[in-house]
Amino acid sequence: MKIIEIPDELYLALLEETLKGNHREVHVFIKYLLQQKNQREVISHNPLFSNGTGKNLVTKGGHIPHGTKLQCAYKGRTFSGLVDDGAIVVEGERFRSPGEAAIYVAKLQGNDRASINGWIFWKYFDSLTNEWEVLDNLRKKSTQRTAAMTETSNISQSNGKNPDQGEIFVCKGKQANAKGKWLRDMFVVLEGSFVNLEEAGALQKRYRKIRRGLLGDGSLRREGNCLKFIRNAEFNSLSEAACVVLGRSANGRTEWMLEKPTPEVFWQYLILRLLNNSGEALEAPTVMERIYKGYKDKMFSVADLLNYENSKEPAWQHYIRLAGENLIKKGSLKKGLPHGLWEITESGKKEFSRLRDYLRENLGVKS
Repeated sequence: MKIIEIPDELYLALLEETLKGNHREVHVFIKYLLQQKNQREVISHNPLFSNGTGKNLVTKGGHIPHGTKLQCAYKGRTFSGLVDDGAIVVEGERFRSPGEAAIYVAKLQGNDRASINGWIFWKYFDSLTNEWEVLDNLRKKSTQRTAAMTETSNISQSNGKNPDQGEIFVCKGKQANAKGKWLRDMFVVLEGSFVNLEEAGALQKRYRKIRRGLLGDGSLRREGNCLKFIRNAEFNSLSEAACVVLGRSANGRTEWMLEKPTPEVFWQYLILRLLNNSGEALEAPTVMERIYKGYKDKMFSVADLLNYENSKEPAWQHYIRLAGENLIKKGSLKKGLPHGLWEITESGKKEFSRLRDYLRENLGVKS
């Protein structure tokens, strides 16, 4: 008999399938798992989402994407630059930082002793707004994107790791029905997504400007009583994408939901459901015990019952604790309470209703 080694993840999935009593032939189930894996890999390597083959410029001050157009005006003359394969190219010369390129421009104009902050000196072309902005703004947006990616991990993973960049998110409201995904450090709203036509009066000017820019370059087009993305569009954060899609102020962390629920969503839903029904603050171990007793036979997998990595804590307990911490971070559970005490907030009650509707729509959850 030939013996082959399989990953632990596949072994646990097969074991779980067997214990559930689903008598699907093993080779059929393995084929299904491999198809899912291949599909994620194809999506993540789709050349439609590539920003070119060149390297980004990496400096101590920050990163500038390959292909970024630069411009500056100095002593009556306008200079153009381009980030190309890890360097800024100005008039055929290559530089390793915005400051070096700025000093070169100053020397060309007769100033040999210039000390210039290149991040303020140069402007870059923002393809979303179709306007030239100070290069330092690009660095600030990069920081915002990093924070947004951290926020996303709270709703896309239960183990605290970075979100899977193949996962699809959805955002819905009135006429809006959009899909998006993380690609590198940008959130991309996908072609075919629908956007609310009307804009709320309180919508910030910069989001109005982005919407106008997308309409102007043909990325958005009117279709009936809504707008439709004709091509993929990149955004700096979940919130920026949500505001553009919904036409109003929005918290991207709550408006964008994974198209396919993850275990993290279930754990958060169960915590909020229990606290909402109890109407009082409960100790975290009490919440864990009640969830375990009520749902062990309904939704716990074999992997959930094993110890988490090298710890003595069961995996299910670790995931519930982490879900509770994430709920506190986003304001669904009260902050500042004694350690280990959980109490739902008004925002948490709304989040519970939203998660309940989300799970009903995607998985048929009844309560």
